[in-house]
Amino acid sequence: MRKPLVIGIRVFSGGTRVTEFLAAVLMCLFLGVGADRTSQKIYEPIVESYPCFRKLNGTHQVGCGSSLTGDVGVVHLVENESSLQWVTRIGPHDPYVALIYPDFLTDRVMNLFKRSGRVGGILVLNDTIRIQGLLQSSPDLKCPNEGFGLALPNSTHYCENWNNAGESILFQKFDFPVFYVHNETESQTILSCYDDFNRPINGTTAREWPLCAAQLRAFMLAAVDTPTCLRRSDKFNLEQQKARVCDQMGDLNIWASVLPSNQSKPYIKENGSVIVISAKLDAASMFEGLAHGADSAGTGISTLLAVLKHLSQPELKNLLSNSSTIDNVYFILFHGETFGYIGSSRMVYDMKNGDFPQGIKNDSQNTTAMLNIKDIKYYIELGQLGQTDGQASYYMHDAKSPFSDTSTLTAMLKSKGLEFNLPITYVTNQTIGIPPASLQTFLKERPSIPGIFITNHENEFRNKFYNSMFDDAVHLQYQYQNLSSISTIKIAQLAATIASTVMGLAGSNVNIDPDFKNANDLLHCYLESGNCDIFQLVAGSDKMQPIPLDLYVGVDRHHIFATQLTRFVMMYYQGDNVTNITMEKDCNTPDDKLNVEYQWINGSCFASTVNTSQAVSPAFVIDNYDWTSGQYSTWTESVWQQFSVRIFVKPSRAHEIITLVSGILVFFISFVVVGWTSLKSDIIFPTRPAGMAC
Repeated sequence: MRKPLVIGIRVFSGGTRVTEFLAAVLMCLFLGVGADRTSQKIYEPIVESYPCFRKLNGTHQVGCGSSLTGDVGVVHLVENESSLQWVTRIGPHDPYVALIYPDFLTDRVMNLFKRSGRVGGILVLNDTIRIQGLLQSSPDLKCPNEGFGLALPNSTHYCENWNNAGESILFQKFDFPVFYVHNETESQTILSCYDDFNRPINGTTAREWPLCAAQLRAFMLAAVDTPTCLRRSDKFNLEQQKARVCDQMGDLNIWASVLPSNQSKPYIKENGSVIVISAKLDAASMFEGLAHGADSAGTGISTLLAVLKHLSQPELKNLLSNSSTIDNVYFILFHGETFGYIGSSRMVYDMKNGDFPQGIKNDSQNTTAMLNIKDIKYYIELGQLGQTDGQASYYMHDAKSPFSDTSTLTAMLKSKGLEFNLPITYVTNQTIGIPPASLQTFLKERPSIPGIFITNHENEFRNKFYNSMFDDAVHLQYQYQNLSSISTIKIAQLAATIASTVMGLAGSNVNIDPDFKNANDLLHCYLESGNCDIFQLVAGSDKMQPIPLDLYVGVDRHHIFATQLTRFVMMYYQGDNVTNITMEKDCNTPDDKLNVEYQWINGSCFASTVNTSQAVSPAFVIDNYDWTSGQYSTWTESVWQQFSVRIFVKPSRAHEIITLVSGILVFFISFVVVGWTSLKSDIIFPTRPAGMAC
């Protein structure tokens, strides 16, 4: 009789099939554990690494990605021109994973890697001393948001080099993975592996195998462009249920009015009676999770919140409510502005369609309660405002349009600034357009708005790290412990100046003193640590990460943490403590309030006018939108799988082939041996007579 094939270990003579199966399972588990331990001995994971990822728009894709299983290459440190040539031209062991320092993260170097066809990935290493010595590093365009502003193609101001430090690599496509190794100890681990196995002898002679290598995995599901990935997502949703390959970028705009409104008191009394103060809420970076944007966004957000706190004082609210010239003041933080003015374009679109605030149109027949773009009397936008020079000026930019008269607004700001010895200069140069700003979106719809953009620069960005992971407190020379930090003093003075200007435009000449402590606390939160006093207070937790918040806009399916924290801070500053509500379950918004939200903050119920609206491009809500028109932002973000970086010692190709062939031979020989053993089992394992002792 033919005997069954013995798999694994025969536990005892006369064993049943069940016993053999259990033995096989135990063997597999044993081998699995052994394989896992072997893997741990072979590979060294690099845990604290941040990937460059893929984004798409209506016409093409940008960013980075790897093959499905990850890309492997021999590591080589690029630290000068000769080592750059080694990787891109003469090194004998390609493909390479290039190790570079942040000062090599430039358009020239990245495109040399791309054109060479010899690079399988890039690891950007952390080196504190080199980073502190960086003079500039901006992955954004030299003309940020080119094509989405006021200027038409081929016009004078269509592309101005506001960001001269821009390398444009944030908006380029790279067909290999790129990671930033944030942990300096892990960066040293990679360098040690390179020094031990790979560093050329005398700088010229290549080392023999084995060599230190790295595997970088950052596989992206989306490809081609936004309309293609959306079609693929729709197809997968029909066939595989909720499968996606990309998501539309966006989050929430945050807005608040100093004065509330209800059914009897609409948002506006008449056309042109509202002041808008805005800033952008987002920043960007080439690497996921590292869009801290200290000056790109953080200083503007901090200043706006400081102005809101000033104007939310009860005595100033009372003066504004009795003003005959200004009906209300709106504070707006726009999200996604880095990527084609996502937030501001959506708000203008909603205003045009009578749907701002969102949902009011459907909830009430009182259409006068809606805010429209024609209601804006003055518009003040806050841009990059960090300062390192105590004698530096702030600058007021406008569109230099014959349709818009900003003279009253600029004169008032300049006059109020002088009261604090704060120079605010109006840019009179007619050859300079308005910098990248949300204001441009509003002026495209209504050119007559008297709007200005306040920044720390005149002709080009002073911030040489615009939308970079190195746009941080260090390069702004800001320290929380130093109350005399230049940025703290200047921003506190600017916030008081703007608040005084608003009250002056409303017909009330009041003295508003700078709040240096509040300005310093806000800058600490947005520039240095998310685990700051203000965020702890509004979130009711002291367990937040002691690092700056990530301000990247993300995708509209998930609201980012920074948005929620900022919204709570606005509620705390602008809201009123409802003292007769002592339980969180009773903290609910009354039905007769149109723009009042109740929120439980730090053990108290606050009634505030802080609201949110969708910051998702109109392109995604317009039927049959022309994706190539360029009218609205069309950015989407690829869905990805697990990211990983690991290093290991790699043998030569010949050694790998020999090992593989040997393994296959051993595998088949073991089958033959096991099969022969199974056939001869009666002879090898004779059955003992019944009753015989073991």
